[in-house]
This record gives sequence, structure tokens and C-alpha cells, in this order.
Amino acid sequence: AYDGPQRWATINTFMAIISTGVGLGVSHRPSGLSVGITPVANFATLSTVRARNLDTSEDLYQPDGRLKEGRILLEDATDTALTWIAGLRWDAADWFGLGLTWHGGHTYDLRGRAYIQAGDDPEQTVDARAPLQVAHTIRGGLYVAPVEWLVLRPEFEWSNWSIMDTQTAVNNSPEDPGFG
Repeated sequence: AYDGPQRWATINTFMAIISTGVGLGVSHRPSGLSVGITPVANFATLSTVRARNLDTSEDLYQPDGRLKEGRILLEDATDTALTWIAGLRWDAADWFGLGLTWHGGHTYDLRGRAYIQAGDDPEQTVDARAPLQVAHTIRGGLYVAPVEWLVLRPEFEWSNWSIMDTQTAVNNSPEDPGFG
């Protein structure tokens, strides 16, 4: 079907980052200060189907009537990484505390097979890679209990998603004429 301006869009995607970690924390009870750190093992996977015309037009057919649009399936691209979470908490009193955590970001170098079909040309299969940028995140929270029956817990979170500027799959097969 003709999909107009969505011709550059993703048709279908499966992406998962499975993370596991074990943290260590210490507390100095007289001051109410606690610190912790967690190494996190991450396992990322991506499969995606995209559509586009190689000449960047939105024409559905070539001048001779053949289908123009191409499809790219990047299948089972994977990468692993080690990231870190660090935190600090201060319990100043029984009724007041605050905490701050940082979760480190990472750029995954996802590598897999790409199946490329341009119009009705024969399908090509190449090794491909796609960078997947995950932002650094800072989280903070406050614990305030002005009376025994009321606890307020305001929180904030900031993630540096503006780093996501290179979401491009690249042909990673040096022997292929379309390398890069």
C-alpha cells in the first residue's frame, strides 16, 4: 500500500535491553548518609523492518512500471555492555530525607544480518550494524513527613535523550560494493 510521508518510517520493530545487576551500598548511621553502586550487565537485541526509496522520492513505481520502494530487514542485531548505577541518600531526620541516582548511558553497537530488497530487484544479504544510543539518566527524590499520617515523596528524572542523533543502519560487509 502507498504510505506517503511514512515511507521512511519503521514498519515493525522488536527491541529489548535486558539488564541485570548486583548492588553494594554502605551507610554511616550517625550522619544518615548512604552511598551505593551497581554494575549492570545489559543484553540488547534489535530486529526492525523499514521501507524507503533509494532515491529518497515518494514515488511508488519506477517509470517502467516496476515497484520502486525497498524494504530492509535488520534481523537479530545484538550487543552487550556494562553500565553503572550510583546513588547517594541522606536521611537528615526521621521526617526528612533526599536521594540522588545516576544511571550511565551507553551506545550499543548492534550487529546482525540485513536483508535488502529494492523494488523487484533480487534480495541482498549483508552484515550490518546499527548504533543504539541510550541516555544517561539522573533521578532525584525527597521524603518529607510533616505529620505522622502524611508522607510526601516528590521525584524528578532527567534523561539526556538528545544524544540520539545517529539512528542509522550501516552496511558492515567490506566485500560488498555498497559498504558503508
